[in-house]
Amino acid sequence: MSKDLAESTKEPLKFDDIFMQYYPCIYKFIRWMTQDEDCAQDLAQETFLRAFVNIGTRPNHNISAWLHTIARNLCNDYWRKNKRISNSELLLKDALECEDIALKPLAAIENEETAEQIYKVLNLLKSEQRRALILREIEGLSYDDAAEIMGISVSAYTSLLSRARNRFIKLIMAPCTKMEKGLFTPKEYTVLYRWFGIDAWPENPEQEIVHKAKNYFDNSADSFDKFRNSLYPCHLDQIILSRVLNEDPHMIGDFGSGTGQFTLKASSSTNLKKAYAFDISPNMINFSKQRFKRKGLHHIHCLPADLNSIPLEDETLDIGYCLVVLHHLYDPGKAIKEMTRTLKPGGQLIIGDFGSHNYNLFVKNNRDLWSGFNPDQMAKWLNEAGLESVDIKEEKDCVFSSTTQEGELVKIPLLVSSGIKKI
Repeated sequence: MSKDLAESTKEPLKFDDIFMQYYPCIYKFIRWMTQDEDCAQDLAQETFLRAFVNIGTRPNHNISAWLHTIARNLCNDYWRKNKRISNSELLLKDALECEDIALKPLAAIENEETAEQIYKVLNLLKSEQRRALILREIEGLSYDDAAEIMGISVSAYTSLLSRARNRFIKLIMAPCTKMEKGLFTPKEYTVLYRWFGIDAWPENPEQEIVHKAKNYFDNSADSFDKFRNSLYPCHLDQIILSRVLNEDPHMIGDFGSGTGQFTLKASSSTNLKKAYAFDISPNMINFSKQRFKRKGLHHIHCLPADLNSIPLEDETLDIGYCLVVLHHLYDPGKAIKEMTRTLKPGGQLIIGDFGSHNYNLFVKNNRDLWSGFNPDQMAKWLNEAGLESVDIKEEKDCVFSSTTQEGELVKIPLLVSSGIKKI
């Protein structure tokens, strides 16, 4: 939105100049509010007619907010007179059939089919949420101007806009993920929205996320040990290994092994016949191979693997480990089932990952999809995978620590989950 005409010129208001500058954005605003092109043209003209009649009484500042207020009131009258109450169930069904979504400012959406879908999803929002979203995301108004138009404080508008964004993103993204209802929280939907946008949703989001993770870890392989040592708690490996019930395993697997630091410690059992180190990143695998070769550990086999398709026969492992990996995956429950498949009956799966948190640092920097997990989520996934004797504990004295660019100290507790494959 350009600087207000009256403020930039410091001259008396000229209606023709106001009309030329503001008609396109006012028409667009009404079009989004009414979802009717002919109606939008009529109401936009009415907006400027009323502005023309009252221009002599309007101070020379914030013309945009004034015009949007007139337009908003006309839209309210339009909906009341025509009683155009939407059929929410029908619109929700339409919204849930959406296939083509991606991250751009809403005003930049050019595909008519996608725009029409957005109209429908916007109409599912409460009227105040819809107005708040349109003013900021479509019209690009400042928080101050949007709050003035809605007649509320800036803090109240900010809170309202946050709720509107979360609701909109969930409605627009849920059908595209094709995931079990309730699996993603607003945090995950927001991350997916930022990654892919509204009009470039990938045909296979799961594979696209695997590709993103692979590239991230390939580029991080050389520096990953330093990163791990700075972020991970020093006694993390010890806590994970303390969960082991079978102290004399013959076959183990490390799912998402990275550079192999943990694999080395987990492979110290004297009777261990073979260990498998699986990772999505070829560079991580090569790094691990060199590490194990230098130490003469030829019984550790490094294999590239997507955890949704592990290259290992059923009922092979006595113990499977998955350490700080699940939060990168599109469907953690699916991966847990696949890891469980590789366990012998009575075999144990041990998972260590972030506890639930609200920090954006790792989402931005490390390609994290999930902002950690809570015990109920993990229990559900382990039970569905066919594991019993499920044990989940948040280790509050074992925290991942980092610092944001603003200097804020970030501390996230370790969540340890384990279960035994049914015999």
